[in-house]
Amino acid sequence: KQADDEYAKKDFGAAARSYEKLAAEYPDGDNGPKYKFLAGLSAVRATVGAATNRDNPEPAVEKLKTFLTSQKDSPFAKPGANGRDIIDAGKKVGEDIVGHADDRIKGYRADRANKAAELEKAEKMIATGRSLLPLIEQFRGPEDPPLDAFRAGLDRADADGADVAGRRRSRHRFDDRQPR
Repeated sequence: KQADDEYAKKDFGAAARSYEKLAAEYPDGDNGPKYKFLAGLSAVRATVGAATNRDNPEPAVEKLKTFLTSQKDSPFAKPGANGRDIIDAGKKVGEDIVGHADDRIKGYRADRANKAAELEKAEKMIATGRSLLPLIEQFRGPEDPPLDAFRAGLDRADADGADVAGRRRSRHRFDDRQPR
């Protein structure tokens, strides 16, 4: 009851600890696997909900990927069960991935001479987001909204990055034609 209440209040860190405690106390009980699953989901949602993920989404991405691959066959992860919560976690990571890529592109635009590596970081994060989409999609039920905003954000950031990179390549080609 306490763990369920904490989860309902979106206090995912506390819920993870409470579910872990229940899973440890009743490992062979009827609800043991459910407690273990909910402990993992709560821990993922606590990590995913961190305010600093936009600056560095990698830890949240890795935690989510690990959870998704380890729980893909769990009866508790099916659409309609906890699938919506998994989708919500994926959407949050998606927002952070897109925000991170946007910030890298913006950083490059502001200081092209000193921030060339920012474009590479943006491209890497966009690729990470694209690889995450099918992992998240498998938990989406027919009544769940599609991940269109995540996908569109990746597409927009990718086009933005390509536009900036294209201008950079064009400028270098132009500069190469200039007498020195």
